[in-house]
Amino acid sequence: MKTEPKIPHLASAALKSVMEEMAAQDKKWGADRDEHELSTWFLILSEEVGKFAQAKMHYECRGPKQYGLRSKMVNAAAVALQMIEYIDRNEIMETINEY
Repeated sequence: MKTEPKIPHLASAALKSVMEEMAAQDKKWGADRDEHELSTWFLILSEEVGKFAQAKMHYECRGPKQYGLRSKMVNAAAVALQMIEYIDRNEIMETINEY
């Protein structure tokens, strides 16, 4: 079984797209990402994943909003990374056996 990706993650077009989207989000919404609580970030992420799901459903059924699957997932990934950075900045520590 192969364990190494064909293209290293740091060199992938996907990661470049996510970083560009994060910069666009900072420009649009401001770079102070601590104005939202983690629960608000989760709602934003859920919305972005929902947009992807809608595009996928339209793709499967040939609906009017069937385009933009990749860009919708890039948006979701950028928000997810914003959430990870929030956790790191605010020193929200994970504990063993905490569910």
